[in-house]
Amino acid sequence: MAEDVNGILFGNVHSVTGDTYHHSQMAAPDEETFLRTVITPIYQVLRKEAKRNNGGKASHSRWRNYDDLNEYFWSKKCLSLKWPTGLKEEFSVHSDVMPNKVPASKSKPKTNFVEARTFWHLYRSFDRMWIFFIMAFQAMVIVAWTPDGSPAALFDEDVFRSVLTIFITQAFLNLLQAALDIALSFNAWRSLKFTQILRYLLKFAVAAVWAVILPICYASSVQNSTRLVKFFSNLTESWQSQGYLYNYAVAIYLMPNILAALLFFLPQFKRIMERSSSHIVTLFMWWAEPKLYVGRGLHEGMSQLLKYTLFWILLLICKLAFSYYVEILPLIGPSKSIMKLHVDNYEWHEFFPNVTHNIGVVIAIWAPIVLVYIMDTQIWYSIFSTLFGGIHGALSHLGEDKAMERRNFASFSHVWNEFIESMRAEDLISNEDRDLLLVPYSSNDVSVVQWPPFLLAGKIPIALDMAKDFKEKEDTDLFKKIKKDDYMRSAVVECYETLREIIYSLLEDETDRNIVRQICYDVDIFIQQHKFLNEFRMNRMPSLGEKLEKFLKLLLSEYDAVDVYKSQIINVLQDIMEIILQDIMVNGFKILERYHVQIQSNYKKEQRFERLNIALTQNKSWREKVVRLHLLFTVKESAINVPTNLDARRRITFFTNSLFMNIPSAPKVRDMISFRSVIVEQLYDLL
Repeated sequence: MAEDVNGILFGNVHSVTGDTYHHSQMAAPDEETFLRTVITPIYQVLRKEAKRNNGGKASHSRWRNYDDLNEYFWSKKCLSLKWPTGLKEEFSVHSDVMPNKVPASKSKPKTNFVEARTFWHLYRSFDRMWIFFIMAFQAMVIVAWTPDGSPAALFDEDVFRSVLTIFITQAFLNLLQAALDIALSFNAWRSLKFTQILRYLLKFAVAAVWAVILPICYASSVQNSTRLVKFFSNLTESWQSQGYLYNYAVAIYLMPNILAALLFFLPQFKRIMERSSSHIVTLFMWWAEPKLYVGRGLHEGMSQLLKYTLFWILLLICKLAFSYYVEILPLIGPSKSIMKLHVDNYEWHEFFPNVTHNIGVVIAIWAPIVLVYIMDTQIWYSIFSTLFGGIHGALSHLGEDKAMERRNFASFSHVWNEFIESMRAEDLISNEDRDLLLVPYSSNDVSVVQWPPFLLAGKIPIALDMAKDFKEKEDTDLFKKIKKDDYMRSAVVECYETLREIIYSLLEDETDRNIVRQICYDVDIFIQQHKFLNEFRMNRMPSLGEKLEKFLKLLLSEYDAVDVYKSQIINVLQDIMEIILQDIMVNGFKILERYHVQIQSNYKKEQRFERLNIALTQNKSWREKVVRLHLLFTVKESAINVPTNLDARRRITFFTNSLFMNIPSAPKVRDMISFRSVIVEQLYDLL
C-alpha cells in the first residue's frame, strides 16, 4: 500500500532510481481506483452482513455490523489483510443465507465482543451508586429502629456495632459486582490480555474472601455465637478482645477506598503515579483501575474537584435527611406494631402462610418507600442544579450584555448571523423571523450598537408618540425619557444616522446633498445647545413617520418601469423634505432661501431632489440597511415571541447562555501521557 501511494505521489516514477513502478494492480491508477480497491470490498461485506440480520430480528451475536468491522481495523488482525483487499480475506468471509442455517466455516463471527443483554448492566454500570444507597438505607433503618429513633443513638456502642454491618453488605455487593464482571465479559475473554483476565479473577477471589471474613469477624464479637463461629474465633485468641477484631477487619477492608479517595483529591499525585515506572506503583494502579490511554494523565484542578464534591455532599445530605425523617422513621412504629400482631383468620387469601411476624405485610408497606428512596435522587439533583445554576448565573451576570465592548461586537455579529442563517437553512424560522434576528455587521457610520431588530421592535413608534405628546419646552426631560431605555436610545440614534446615510447616498445633485447636510447640522447643533424643542415642532413627527415608512417600502419594492418607479420615489422624497423644512423646522425657510429651493411647486422651473441614483437600490449591503430601517419603523408590537418555532427558541436560548458561561479551560492535550515513543529512520522526505 505504501509503495503504491508513493508511486502515485511521484508520478509512478521511483524518486531515487528513476525506475517505473510495475505493480500489476496499480499500473494505471485512475479516479475510481480507491473506490474499487478499498471502499467497494468493505461495502460488500457490510451489505451482505446486513442481509443476515433477518430484518433486524436475528440476534446481534450472529451477524457483524459497522461497529464490529470498525473494531476490526483497530486490532492487530487488520495487519493480516493484503493489498488490495481481496474477497478471500478473513475479513470478507460472509454468507447470504439465514443466520440459523449458516455453517460455522462460512461465516465470520463477531470481531471482538458480544455484549450480554441483561438488566444486570444497570447494577454493573452504576455499582458505586447502588452500593452507597443500599448501605445508607441499611444504616438509617438500624438507627431508626432504636427506641428513641434519634441519630444521636449512633454514638451508642451497640448501635454503632450494628451499623458497622453495612460493610458486610458492601462485601456481598462487591462480590456480586465481581461476578457480573466475569459473567458479562466472558464472551470477550478470547480478545483480552492475560493480565486483564487475571485481574477479573483476582477481584472475584478477593471479594469472596472478604464476604467470608467480615461476617465471621462480626459474629465472633457477638454473644451467643454458633459453633462454627466459635471455632474460627478460637483461632484469633491472640487478640485481646474479640470485639475489636471486626473493627480491625473493617479498617483493612476500607484501605483501598481511602487510598482511592486520597488520589481523587490529589490529582497531581495520581498523575505522578501514572507516570511512575515502579513495579509496586504499577501493580497498585493496575489493581485500582483498568489502564486507559486516551486522556490518561489529564485531571481537573483542585478547585473544580472541591466544587463538584461539595455539590454532591450537600445534595446527598439533604436527600438522606429527607429520606430518614419523612420516609423511613414514620414507618418504624407501624412496622413494629404489625410485627407484634397475631392474626389467626384471614378474610382474604394468605400469600405468605409460613412466615412469621407478618413479614409479608411489612414488605408490602415498605416496597413503595424503597422505590421512592431509590428514585428521588433525580428529583433532588434537579432541585440542586436549578438552585446552584441560578445562583451561579446571577453572581456571574449570565446573559447580561452591558460589559460587551464594541470591538467584540463585530466578532459576535459574525457568529450570531451564521447561527441564525443555519436555522433558516433548516427551515426552523421564516424570512421575517430571520430579518428580525440578524445583527448588522459593525459599521463606522452608526455610533451606537446595532442590536437585533426584535429587541428594538416598537421603540421608534413609541418615541414618535412620546415626542408628539411632549408639552414641556426643556430638551433635557425628553432626552432623559428616551435615554432611560437603552434600546430606545439605540433605535432613535440608529434610525437618524442610517436615514441620513441612505438619503445622502441616494442623491446625486450636490445642492440636494448640501440641503440634507444643513438640516442634519441644525439638528446636531440644536441638540447640543438644548434648543431642539424650540426649533422643531414635534406635533408633525407622526406624519413624517408615515411618509418615511412609505419611502422605505418603495425602496424595497420590485419594479418593471424604471421611470415610473423613480417618479414615485421622487414624489415621496419631496413630500418628506417639505414636511421637514416647512412643517417641522421653525426656521426651515432660511434653508430654502439660501439654496433658492421650492419643493412641489408648479410655478418654478427648478425642482429639487429629482436626480436620484436608482441603481443603488440593487446594492445588497445598501438594501440590508433599508430592510433593517423599515423593520424598525413598521414593527410596532413587541417581538418577544420571535421566533415562533419552539425548537428555534430553545436553540437560541442555549446559544446565548453559552456565550456568557465561564467555561473552565480544558486540560492541554500535550500534558496527556503518550502512548508509546517510536523513532523512525527517515530515508525519504515526509509529507
